[in-house]
Amino acid sequence: MQKLIAYNIFDTHSNDQSVVSMQRWATRLYVVILGLAMIILIVYTTINTTLMQTDVSKPSVTAYLNLYDRHHNIKCPCTQISTLYKNFLQLAPTYNQICSSGFVSDEWIRFLFDNNQTTSRYAADFRATAPHQFQVLRELCQLSMTAVNNGLQTLYSSQLISGQLLSKDLFEAEIRADIEAFQRITTSNFWRELTFVRSFIFGNQLIPAIPTAFTIIVRSDSPGTIRSSPGLNTNEFIEPNGSSCGCTDYPTCHMPAGFYNITTFDTSRGIFDEQMLPPQEYLSDWYTGCWPVETLLLSIPTYLYNQTALNHILSYVNNSLVDNPFIVMSLMTSSHFDPTMAIETFVEDLFVENWTTEVNYTSYFRQCQPNSCVYENNERASSLFIFTSLLGLYGGLSIVLQFLIPYVVTYIMKYFRTKTIAPRIEHPTTIDNTSFKVGRLMKQIWESVVDLNIFQSSQKNTVNDQHQQRWSTRLYILLLALTVLFLTFYTWLRIEMKIIQIKNPTLNSIKKLQPYASSLQCPCMKLSVSYEDLIELEPSYHQICSSEFVTSKWIEGLNEIASKLVANLYFADFRFASPTFQLLKSMCDLTNETVFNELFVFGQTQLVTANLIQQELFERQLNLDIEQFKVILPSSLLRALLLIRNFTYMNQFLSGSYANFAVDYSTVEEYTKPDALLTHYGSTTTFANGTTVTCSCANDIGCGRQAALYTGPSGARQVIFTVPGFYSRCFPVESLLPSTLECFADTSSCLESMANLTNETLFINMERLNTSQPSRFSVNTTINVLLEQLFIENWSSILNYPAYFSKCQPVSCSYTIVAQRSTLQVVTTVTGLVGGLSIAFRIIAPSIIVCLVTLFRKFRPEQANANDFLNPMSTRQRIYLFLITFNIFEKKHRRVANETEVHLQRQSTRFYFLFLSLTVFILVLYTLLTYQQNDKTVSISSFGKFRQLQILYGSTTVECPCTKLSFQNEAFCQLEPSFHQVCASDFMRKNWLDELFVNYQQQNLSEMNSYRFSGTAFSFFQTLQIMCNLIEQAVLDGRDLFLAKQVVSAYMPDYDLFDQQVSAALTTFESSLASNFLHTLNMLLGMAQGNGLVSAYSMNWGMFLPNLTKDATIYMKARVYDDCNCATSATCTQSSIPYVPGYVVGCLPLQSLLRSTLECFYN
Repeated sequence: MQKLIAYNIFDTHSNDQSVVSMQRWATRLYVVILGLAMIILIVYTTINTTLMQTDVSKPSVTAYLNLYDRHHNIKCPCTQISTLYKNFLQLAPTYNQICSSGFVSDEWIRFLFDNNQTTSRYAADFRATAPHQFQVLRELCQLSMTAVNNGLQTLYSSQLISGQLLSKDLFEAEIRADIEAFQRITTSNFWRELTFVRSFIFGNQLIPAIPTAFTIIVRSDSPGTIRSSPGLNTNEFIEPNGSSCGCTDYPTCHMPAGFYNITTFDTSRGIFDEQMLPPQEYLSDWYTGCWPVETLLLSIPTYLYNQTALNHILSYVNNSLVDNPFIVMSLMTSSHFDPTMAIETFVEDLFVENWTTEVNYTSYFRQCQPNSCVYENNERASSLFIFTSLLGLYGGLSIVLQFLIPYVVTYIMKYFRTKTIAPRIEHPTTIDNTSFKVGRLMKQIWESVVDLNIFQSSQKNTVNDQHQQRWSTRLYILLLALTVLFLTFYTWLRIEMKIIQIKNPTLNSIKKLQPYASSLQCPCMKLSVSYEDLIELEPSYHQICSSEFVTSKWIEGLNEIASKLVANLYFADFRFASPTFQLLKSMCDLTNETVFNELFVFGQTQLVTANLIQQELFERQLNLDIEQFKVILPSSLLRALLLIRNFTYMNQFLSGSYANFAVDYSTVEEYTKPDALLTHYGSTTTFANGTTVTCSCANDIGCGRQAALYTGPSGARQVIFTVPGFYSRCFPVESLLPSTLECFADTSSCLESMANLTNETLFINMERLNTSQPSRFSVNTTINVLLEQLFIENWSSILNYPAYFSKCQPVSCSYTIVAQRSTLQVVTTVTGLVGGLSIAFRIIAPSIIVCLVTLFRKFRPEQANANDFLNPMSTRQRIYLFLITFNIFEKKHRRVANETEVHLQRQSTRFYFLFLSLTVFILVLYTLLTYQQNDKTVSISSFGKFRQLQILYGSTTVECPCTKLSFQNEAFCQLEPSFHQVCASDFMRKNWLDELFVNYQQQNLSEMNSYRFSGTAFSFFQTLQIMCNLIEQAVLDGRDLFLAKQVVSAYMPDYDLFDQQVSAALTTFESSLASNFLHTLNMLLGMAQGNGLVSAYSMNWGMFLPNLTKDATIYMKARVYDDCNCATSATCTQSSIPYVPGYVVGCLPLQSLLRSTLECFYN
């Protein structure tokens, strides 16, 4: 205890007890202040956190995952920034056994079809319709597999672009969202295309070879007397409740299939009534109706699981069959399809039982190939930092305190001593005035400053030495003061980055943090959110789609009026326009379904975000996605419409509207069988000026005339009223598209005029279109324009950011602030530096003064000479002497120095500087190896400057916010396709096709025309021209859609990343464009074959009359090419007559074209 009381760091070996007491009090104050400062620094540096950046070189996937568990902000730049999905994802569908069973085989279909009986059987007989139904089933299986494979190839060829390695959670969430989107989009697109094709077959009233929807009959007044043109009846199916269903009213009219003991069935009525004509036996859950595809989808394949039932059916098909080669499907096979489900359910799921999914994060990690990972963390000060800070504070503060405290304590003690002694003075004192006191104080301060000497030495105490020591003291104080001032301002003005954490943030708290949006990070618990949870998007449609003109009242009413005129059927009469309005209804339904499906698919799009995005960016991104969705929404429907229109036109399928074909008879004698041959309809229009225009449905898709009301028999018809804005052409769809709705508006008297002329109340009982209702379309707008806009008037959209916030579920948020250092940090930092600088200046200051004195003496020769005589040492010797005598531990107040003590002090000085040098070296090395984030803002005026910054600092470090967050692909990408030369050759010219058409018309009607080059050349080259135009249009439309797509980016992407993104997008665009086109084309070919659609070119089916009776039915007989029957295979071909190299003829013009080569064109 006595040692603590007597402890004195300011000991001057004075014998004056008052001086010793003052030094001990100064020591105590020094220890208290220094101790408090050290405690404060320890507490502050222990509690305070600093943003630190750590670099991990070449991490393994295991090391990365371990690091990510602790540091979610870890960033690992990918050396390969684009990765194909096939490198880490494998999807394998398992299909229902029906698609690999014998019931979709060629053997089964050929077994069911009898070329002599099938087409002339009663159409409700299973044996009549089954060959086509199972062909439809085979096509649907193949098309489903193709759709899945095309979708998988598109998915696999897509690239996952990521400049930074995705965390495993984010990676799996994104891949899972992509898989779900792929599955939903693939099934939705397939079903939409199939629905479109079915709607088009029904809307265009395409005639199947089996007389299930329409019956072509011979008009005869008596046996052997035949009218010049046959009749066409629309078939009706009588339902069990007695109501009738007509094939021009509903495509799904049906009745149970059965087995009928009728070889041929002739009826002029085309009515199928199981009560009037019951079957021998019904086939349970299997149906027949207007078109094979419709009845197949309604049917339930229960008998395909029952061998006994199948054997019984086979006995009807071929009662001489001994060994049954067809085996039913197994009920033991696991399936999520129930055998009691309709086949429509199978098709809706693309016959897929389940998906096997393999996602390999390790493979993705290897593809990314990160060379290093960097993560940031708020870390508390290390023990080394605390230790060095304490040393710095001790070094600086101790010097300051050792200098100031003796003066402070001396002043305080003198002050209290004066107050204590003053009353004991007996004689009165004179009270100095204030100015005198101030003057005396200033004098004392000046004397203290002038006499101040902190470099006193027991070995250098001459007058000159003391004089130099005082100047050294002044220089030392000046340097130290200037340095402290500079360091104070520098440290105070320097900014640093700090991360602020918020636990369980609310939406309101997030909104308040908008000023920190650029650095705000709120990791989402749920990484992906469906658009259906975020967006409410609702279209409003044109009033025509909800009007009475697309209801059964109008359509069935027109059919009823037309039935009264069936004997004088004429396609251009408006009263026969029911198919056109039926197609309009189908188009309204189809666009509504398309929008619904696309909205569903759009709703399944996933917004994948690792961190909560701000509301402004959220709304901007979703609005851009909505606008892009609106732009591309009509494209798929319009492309499919264009393709199917031209597909029907190039192959010239017969239409139940009876507008595109005619039947010619050869000269016959009484009671003999005539030959019925198909030909194309031709139209002649006479204008008011007397000019006439003749066209043919074979070479003019727009052939036809304006719709009107006619009177009089065939050959003497007269127009009694022309329907404004409405047309009658070769197919209902061609009649519909150029027509307008002006006749049906409430401002038109069109319907009243027709009512007056026909005495039909239907025309005046219809509610007109309301022209006062707001609309962006005029009454003169064509249906084609309305269809291009999907009949949509406008859209309403609502974005739900709170729903996004609740789905994201951020548990915490962090943001970075830019802050100046606190006062305590400034004080501790400057104080820590002062310690080292003080020692440096204590060494430097005397040396500078010595140098200055030496220079001064050189200008005074007498003093210089005297000094040289007294000190005849060289500069090297002086330096050596300085080093060996240097002593920072000298007891400056001693008059006489002990040699042994001086020697120890000098040794301590050398050890001190050695230890200090090692410590400084370690600190410098540690500081160089420690990263510290510093943000700098620079202005860039060119792309070159941006690239220079990326090269200099790295692409992951440079962040350049975009002033425009979105732009179209066309802003940076140009695409120009080049096509095969045949599409620009002379074979595509109009004069070449016109010449071929004239030659085709001059051919004598004969069944052999389908096999001859002269009889097929026109259809071949016209099909080639149409396909060239379709493909060019599809490519250009696809290109325009691609270029119109929006790119959203808050920051300028890395150059290489951008290049990879564009290349990946182009590759995906090219592959999907071709596969989508071919898939739709194959679906059209498959549905045409499965439904037995008849071509007016007679290439797949020809007509025949089994019996010449009054109102006999004209049946179809399949063409055969090289022993291949067009009824069971669409790919039948053979070389033409005469032989032309590479040129083949087949079941359809398109099939002939696809299987021919161009070798003859080069010769």
